[in-house]
Amino acid sequence: MKLNFRYLTLGILIVISSMVVATQFALSDTLHEYRLIPNDHGVMFIGSDNSSDGIRILRKDHTNASDELKIVLGNVSSSYQWSYTAAFGILNEDNEPVHISHINVSSERPTYMKIWVHGDRDTNVSEDPTSILLYDNGTVFQSRNSTTWMLAPGDNNANTTCSNISLRKETTDNVSYDSLAQVRYSYTNRNATNSSSDFVWVQVELFIPPSAVLNDGLTGSIYIHFIRD
Repeated sequence: MKLNFRYLTLGILIVISSMVVATQFALSDTLHEYRLIPNDHGVMFIGSDNSSDGIRILRKDHTNASDELKIVLGNVSSSYQWSYTAAFGILNEDNEPVHISHINVSSERPTYMKIWVHGDRDTNVSEDPTSILLYDNGTVFQSRNSTTWMLAPGDNNANTTCSNISLRKETTDNVSYDSLAQVRYSYTNRNATNSSSDFVWVQVELFIPPSAVLNDGLTGSIYIHFIRD
């Protein structure tokens, strides 16, 4: 009888311990999402990578009646680090070039986020010499007058990307539509080149330090600024 009681007590302790761990994880596991706001209506965003829920990181924001988009970086917790090499792409559809100048993020809390533009969709920026860091957890790199990355003139067709406008016929790829995320997306293996391509990829990296307090979802707005010649 004593032996059975000990096993019973041990079993109860294991269950209680499991419940505590599960509760702590649930409290620290929060959604990381941001609205995307361009200041130029001649450009559009395209998706590529998926978030932790299996849906594209880039998706339509259904919290309002507008056509605004957002990026959902998934459910994250402290001591979390992850990079999305193609969180989304920026595509110019106007028949004149447009420059990406800088990116800033509005949030009431630390973002624990870095943002780059770069040319190779499936390569980390640490190995991509074209990468340019634009934002790092509250610090904005480049300025409002910078011509950081030039998107070449587009073809007024939201269903295509072109990696070299000098050879538009040979280097144009179709862009598909994702009915679940309600965005266009691309898996093209052609790299974007500054001033020659009408698109560029955006890498987003999260690093949530162990000391971070994540009681609520981390949300805000990402402002992508463009200038024209």
